[in-house]
Amino acid sequence: MSPTTDPRITAPEPSTDLAEKTGQGQSGQPCDPEGEDLMNAATFSPPSLAVGPNVYIEYCDRVSLAPRATWIQTELFLTFPSPTLASITILPSVENAGRFRVWMNNLSLPNGEGEDGKSKMKVPEGVVVKEDGWVLVSDRKIEGGFPELKTLKQRIRSLVQPSRDLGHSDEKGHTAPA
Repeated sequence: MSPTTDPRITAPEPSTDLAEKTGQGQSGQPCDPEGEDLMNAATFSPPSLAVGPNVYIEYCDRVSLAPRATWIQTELFLTFPSPTLASITILPSVENAGRFRVWMNNLSLPNGEGEDGKSKMKVPEGVVVKEDGWVLVSDRKIEGGFPELKTLKQRIRSLVQPSRDLGHSDEKGHTAPA
């Protein structure tokens, strides 16, 4: 008896969404909750753009500042995990010798309204808020050296979570704003 005439063999049921019915993709491998076949790159979706505060560490690649930038990136992720900070990006720069800047954007700048009806906030010392929404948190050349990690964390905390306690990295006498 040939396989096509054997009544015990049936054709698979047509399915438009194999992952929904079986929890497996075309490869037979499990699918993640978004329906991506974990072994088929054609089903992958790119991550959505981060919504929330973003940190950018701009550093000079000519003088090998990448290790410092990645160390600060790691420390900030450990102190301010998602969603407190949506992303921390390191950006090498070869045009600007010795540059090491820490920037932020996509901040909601809270703390009430001023007399003119515009939002006001207590800007930490050493932080520059630009009109286009970018915030310069630290610049090595202006400050005369690399930012202390403790100071950097305090400045970022003041911008994204003023009430957060940083433990041993906190300044003495820090109290959360009312």
